Amino acid sequence: MGKTENKAAARELLSVENLSIIYQTEDGTVQAVNDLSFQMKKGETLGLVGETGAGKTTVARGIMRLIPDPPGKLVGGRVILDGEDIYQLSKKQLRSVRGKKVSMIFQDPMTALNPLNKVGDQIAEAIRLHKKVSRAEAAREAEKMLEMVGIPKDRYEDYPMQFSGGMKQRIVIAIALACMPELLIADEPTTALDVTIQAQVLELMNQLKQELGTSMIMITHDLGVVAKMCDRVAIVYAGQIIEMGEAWHIYDDHRHPYTEGLFNALPKITDKGKKLTPIPGMMPDPTNLPDGCAFAPRCPYKTGQCEKASIPLEEVQPGHWVRCLRAAK
Repeated sequence: MGKTENKAAARELLSVENLSIIYQTEDGTVQAVNDLSFQMKKGETLGLVGETGAGKTTVARGIMRLIPDPPGKLVGGRVILDGEDIYQLSKKQLRSVRGKKVSMIFQDPMTALNPLNKVGDQIAEAIRLHKKVSRAEAAREAEKMLEMVGIPKDRYEDYPMQFSGGMKQRIVIAIALACMPELLIADEPTTALDVTIQAQVLELMNQLKQELGTSMIMITHDLGVVAKMCDRVAIVYAGQIIEMGEAWHIYDDHRHPYTEGLFNALPKITDKGKKLTPIPGMMPDPTNLPDGCAFAPRCPYKTGQCEKASIPLEEVQPGHWVRCLRAAK
């Protein structure tokens, strides 16, 4: 391996390789994630975008090794974080990785905090778990984290119910960043917040990313959030990545009909009074996915070939990958 290749390998923080996850239910086997792969470099922000039910949160939980078993099960693939295979670690080793190397901001700040514990203690708990410090030192670090996310340290003793939704989300971010993880997974961190607070939280996350050099996976269905936060974007549909590339690839040169549909459904200030163009139909039943392209039943460009066999993810230009037969045309 040459010097250039060594440098490239050193920059890679996360490699998700052919990840496949199912859920066994009374209604059948849910194919939640299907042979999904991507890589991330240190300091990069990747957006995972798609409709509700596309499999985005399952991907995040798969990276964290938080798939509930039962009913969930990893049936294939690997997750390599900073050179370590997450699924080969013991439970003790895994505890040292979660929070220290990778942390997750869960969807709803209203339920992510323990209502019976003081917010400062919840931050300090994460610090004491990964650092050999006294309770007093952990408390001082927790106060610093509160101030870093814009909350006065004298609110350390307050309980979650004494905070607004936006401030709770800031506390959740403080817990996730308490041990300065290399990778932060944010699962729709602004969904439960009003528009003004959304903007403040996103600005805060961008600022902390720059200050701490943290890599980030931003899970969302909001293309506006992606434009503000992400270097690269992966569009997820029915548990697969169907288009992936630099942000400009997705916004200025998207090739997949589903990505085209997402942008057509966005309201535009310049098109006042013009009706939006929704994507017709529904996502396929994950217990009974079609043999060919999963998007074919909703696609205006489908052909008989699209419905016969699975479509590979192919590179249509450097760094731009698309799962569609017409993408390179």
